Amino acid sequence: MTLRVLFSDSSRGWSGIQKWMVLSAKEFSRRGWQTIAAGRPENEFVRRADSAGVETVVWPFAGDFDPRTITAALDLMRRRRIDLVVAVAPRDIRTVGIAAWLSRRPVVFR
Repeated sequence: MTLRVLFSDSSRGWSGIQKWMVLSAKEFSRRGWQTIAAGRPENEFVRRADSAGVETVVWPFAGDFDPRTITAALDLMRRRRIDLVVAVAPRDIRTVGIAAWLSRRPVVFR
């Protein structure tokens, strides 16, 4: 069974947690898992994940409970049959986490 993991980061900066997520996504991919990195368009996490060969998605993360981000995340989770969401920031819980809850996907808040 192939596991599908969505890594979500709405922050603007780059730190150890983003590095951990890129390394984890890359390693999970190497082991045959499907991984997607999601973040803001200008996000360093998305840029580095893409450079590492991880599939990327950009969302606006316009604010807490942003309906555009929730809808986009919900659509992606259903379409790609995501098994697990890894969220890095509180805003990710209040957007992508809501989509995970609506689609009954587990969330790891890292």
